[in-house]
Amino acid sequence: YINGSKSSDDWAVVRWKWTRHDASLALGSIAEGSDETPVLILTDVTFGKYVFNLTVFDEQGLSDTDTVTVTVKPNPKLYYLIDMVVDTDVQHLTEAQYSTLQGKLALLVQDGTKLQVQYMKVQVGTNKPIITFYTEYADGKLVAANDVVKHLHKKLKIDAGLLGFSISKLQTTICQNNCSGHGVCDEQTRKCTCEAFWMEDMFKLYLDDTNDSDCSWSVLYVTVGIILTVLAVTGSIWGAIYLCVNGCSKRRLRMKPSTYKLIEDTEDLPPYSSRKADLSDSDTDSDVVFESRNKPLGRFNNDVRNGHKTTRNGFTKIGRRVKTTRKGNLFNRT
Repeated sequence: YINGSKSSDDWAVVRWKWTRHDASLALGSIAEGSDETPVLILTDVTFGKYVFNLTVFDEQGLSDTDTVTVTVKPNPKLYYLIDMVVDTDVQHLTEAQYSTLQGKLALLVQDGTKLQVQYMKVQVGTNKPIITFYTEYADGKLVAANDVVKHLHKKLKIDAGLLGFSISKLQTTICQNNCSGHGVCDEQTRKCTCEAFWMEDMFKLYLDDTNDSDCSWSVLYVTVGIILTVLAVTGSIWGAIYLCVNGCSKRRLRMKPSTYKLIEDTEDLPPYSSRKADLSDSDTDSDVVFESRNKPLGRFNNDVRNGHKTTRNGFTKIGRRVKTTRKGNLFNRT
């Protein structure tokens, strides 16, 4: 309220006119019609300086203008205030219910502290009552708002019906989260808006939603960590596959039985003879000799079966030989 009713003139003042000065803050709404009355009503103000011009008119139509400056200072208890949103329609909340609610809330605060309710307002959009209060010790020292909120959350978590009403929100009036020193807290959502190269703790975000938002993770460190994790997982999978394949191969080799062939006909075995006896005088190191033997006809034809030998008169019987010579395309058969 800005009161201009003390304005005077040698004739009676019959009209008042309030106008906002160019240097004034723009935020703030003038109650309808109050800018033409002795008392100006200004709502939705914020901290700062408001400047208005007041022009008064007398019965003769003469006027005079004066300037008034109003400085709105923050509430000294602002950082100790707590907002509690009651889950009911404000139009259904009676004075008796409101008094009972205050009494139950006073019993829930910390021992040795006293409840002080500052005001009640309506939440825009939901029409729910918001009760703003703080607590203080017997010596008048104020209790930190965060401590009060944590204490009440524990109490209401045990029994949500202690106050007789469901509480949809309980938080400090001003967001007191410093966002780990790397961001700014949003007053509406109470979430941190992190600076560049910083991000919120993912474990708190998805696994523990009871803690306040923060900006404690470095994007650079998170990126490096993800890359190292991917490399470690890939290496582990590749190593496991390699060990499995290598182990299975060795196991199959150990389990594979040896194959033995029963020799039924000794004619497949070459007769024992030295290399020098087989080569003629004309053979050289560059010659390639292919030998073949005629199939023995039986026992009396040098048969090696039944203990008969393949030699006669001390000489080894040599089969047919096919010799190729590199010095010419000549094939000799002996």
